[in-house]
Amino acid sequence: MRTALGHATLEYAAIFDADLEYPAKDLALVLEPLVSGEASVVFGTRAWTSQSSYSFWYVMGNKSVTFATNLLYNCWISDVMTCYKVMRTQLFRSLPLRERGFAIEPEIAARVLRAGERIHEVPISYRARSREAGKKLTALDGLRVLRTLLRCRVT
Repeated sequence: MRTALGHATLEYAAIFDADLEYPAKDLALVLEPLVSGEASVVFGTRAWTSQSSYSFWYVMGNKSVTFATNLLYNCWISDVMTCYKVMRTQLFRSLPLRERGFAIEPEIAARVLRAGERIHEVPISYRARSREAGKKLTALDGLRVLRTLLRCRVT
């Protein structure tokens, strides 16, 4: 992601997983608040339904790290681990990102919030894969996320 940002030439930069859990067509929904000037940072937010969630514990893990984000950064977002994030390329490049793997998701949110930006959320579609289909997040990743949120809060 950091390499791609170095090559970005347009006004906005977007990231989203290419693992078919998120439909690319939702990019238009996420871009709209930026283009209209309503927001400078937009995250897609997933509605956790029976057909879209991987498991109860997966959703609870997501809700737990999102709660930690809201508590640590005095914000109100509903899905910190969404892999659908869009903002001005210049802002994206200015974030001091260092995490690798899944922990970069909360690091982006933490750095944006520490920069004084407000995160605007837009509902997006989502269909979780199974472990057999390649789902990789585990409880250990949740601990890494919490570590990242705390590190970014104090640095």
